[in-house]
Amino acid sequence: MKHSIYSIIVSFIGISFILYMNYYFAQEVSLLQTNQQFNEPQLIITPKVHKMAALIIGLIGVFFGIKGFKSFKKLSLIGIVLSLLLIAISFFPLWHYFRP
Repeated sequence: MKHSIYSIIVSFIGISFILYMNYYFAQEVSLLQTNQQFNEPQLIITPKVHKMAALIIGLIGVFFGIKGFKSFKKLSLIGIVLSLLLIAISFFPLWHYFRP
């Protein structure tokens, strides 16, 4: 049960990290647009360091989920699904949706 809970906690931390970084990045882009009249936000990408950190956090969550799958299948499955969701959303530019 310990590894299953770790998997869920790690995936929630990773998802909150991705959402926070995308929100922060959206605020910076909106500030850049107001100050410099920047009209092409499609050319801006998020830093690769954030994507790599989220990918590593997601893989750690999958590892804990697989390790705990022997004893608690439901909790481990939830942790694995959340970790795979984290890995998937780490590659999407979510900051477009946080802009005012």
